[in-house]
Amino acid sequence: MELLQHFHTPTFEELNSSVYIAWAGHRVCEPSHRIGPRILSDYKIVLIVKGRGTLCQEDKNITLSAGDIFVLFPGVKHLYYTDPKDPWELMWVSFNGNISENIMKDLSISLNSFVILNSNTAVIKDLLEKIIDSMGNEGDPHALKSTGYLYLLFSQLLEIDSQNEIEPSKVSKDEVINKALMFINLNYHTDIDVNLLCNYVSYSRSYFSKLFKLKVGLSIPKYINEVRIQRAKLLLKDTSLNICEIAKSIGFEDPFYFSKVFKIVTGISPVTYRDTTPK
Repeated sequence: MELLQHFHTPTFEELNSSVYIAWAGHRVCEPSHRIGPRILSDYKIVLIVKGRGTLCQEDKNITLSAGDIFVLFPGVKHLYYTDPKDPWELMWVSFNGNISENIMKDLSISLNSFVILNSNTAVIKDLLEKIIDSMGNEGDPHALKSTGYLYLLFSQLLEIDSQNEIEPSKVSKDEVINKALMFINLNYHTDIDVNLLCNYVSYSRSYFSKLFKLKVGLSIPKYINEVRIQRAKLLLKDTSLNICEIAKSIGFEDPFYFSKVFKIVTGISPVTYRDTTPK
């Protein structure tokens, strides 16, 4: 095998989806193998299975060898070529989609850092083989299967990134607060409390409680209740759910306690709010 590759023409729905695969392949390179200079429309993850060579992207020239991975960015000029004395064997997958840029950020891959050295070649190679094999079959189920393997590939790259991290990334206090606020807004309907939230952001209870109140202006319990009561207002106004059902929908098991908290926050009972709020 010198070259095995499969292409996929995405549907209109896929073009507007989170992630889709456009191209995947496996090549045993000739000593003269050279690609570019060129630009692509999609992201391309390339695994070097064997051999050595050079990659040029964003004015960076990098010598790479077996086990290394490089990522090509859409719209960015690149050039790569093999060492004629030790030709490359390459495997790749090209993809795009609405969240592709965010995935690259999550993987700490950027135009300043687009190479992963000494990857777990066996695992990455196996996933790329599964992607290529799935793309060799026509039909929506196979496209979905290959995309599933792509997500597993992202997961494996994330694991490599965390293993290669020399020290924990420095996250600003504002980022931690935003992470906590997002967590509350997504999970207000569950049994969340101060300890759970502090464990989620990996801060001590005493320190994070003070930081949260300083940044947000409310204590953690009060903010959680504010979010829950705002949601309760919508449910009271826009649905026919009874008080007990609304309480359970926003994280209160006891409807009487819910009514008490609602009145503390709004000044009136849930029933009064429903009766006096225009539909």
